[in-house]
Amino acid sequence: MKIKQIIIILITILLQQITTAQTETYTIAKTPFSSDFYDEFAPVFYQNGLVFVTNRSSGVTDYSTSQNANF
Repeated sequence: MKIKQIIIILITILLQQITTAQTETYTIAKTPFSSDFYDEFAPVFYQNGLVFVTNRSSGVTDYSTSQNANF
């Protein structure tokens, strides 16, 4: 009996995910401030702008990894 309930719950969740999935297409483009020399990742929209992590020296905030790479 519990197995049937679990299966029903899982099917319900799966169907909900399918029906509410993203249907729009989108385009990925390189931003004008991006470069091939620096590592830039983890973009997030914030206050009508884009915030991301980079290893270029900006003077804003610097963090370093265990391999002494600055971000």
